[in-house]
Amino acid sequence: MDTLSEFEVLASQTGISLPPLLKTLLASGKTAYGQDWSAIWREKMLAGGPAFISWYDFEWIDAADAQREVGEWLNPAAQSGKRFLPFAQSGAGDAYCLMPIDEKSTGVALIFHDRETSRMIHRSFEDFLIAGYLECFANLDHLADDGFSADEILQCVKADVRGVSALMEEKPGAYLRSLCEQALARREFRHGPKARPEQVLSLISQEQLERELAAFPAPDMAPFSITAAWEL
Repeated sequence: MDTLSEFEVLASQTGISLPPLLKTLLASGKTAYGQDWSAIWREKMLAGGPAFISWYDFEWIDAADAQREVGEWLNPAAQSGKRFLPFAQSGAGDAYCLMPIDEKSTGVALIFHDRETSRMIHRSFEDFLIAGYLECFANLDHLADDGFSADEILQCVKADVRGVSALMEEKPGAYLRSLCEQALARREFRHGPKARPEQVLSLISQEQLERELAAFPAPDMAPFSITAAWEL
């Protein structure tokens, strides 16, 4: 069974439909790292694969891992009726999940593994994708930390965006590609309102990031409680 088919089984079990763009990515093979990842990760990143490889602290999970998360932790019986379909995680093990907003729409939630509450972060998978790239464009220092030169960082980001945008509708795909044409430079960035400004490699300023993100607001949905896996 291929990756898309495996996730469709999980979608049927959870009652959460896969968004068309996520289905396209799963079918494309661009959510798999491959058994040789540890040996050729650098070459794969410069070639733009897997999808979102230029992002900070994001890792796709396969259907088996997603099924395990649902079975052992993120299921209605354990989470007071709330339903989730995990598709990725952070390095700390926080889960990116599809989650119903209402009967007609599905958003993306970030489920923290070690906090009492989590939150819905985007109204749709496409909003999640675009916002993820915008945040990446505003601070690319994590790629420098991986040992890439400025030219290689630009190559990695452009290859990633080209590969993903080719699977999107023309307007949002062209929007992401256009931002990659801005100059790679050091710009001021604050990690929080009280943090000291740092100079980071970026394609857009933090001010532009905030303006662009305003078009992709989070749903008007309060943070919600999550039962930790170790409490089950």
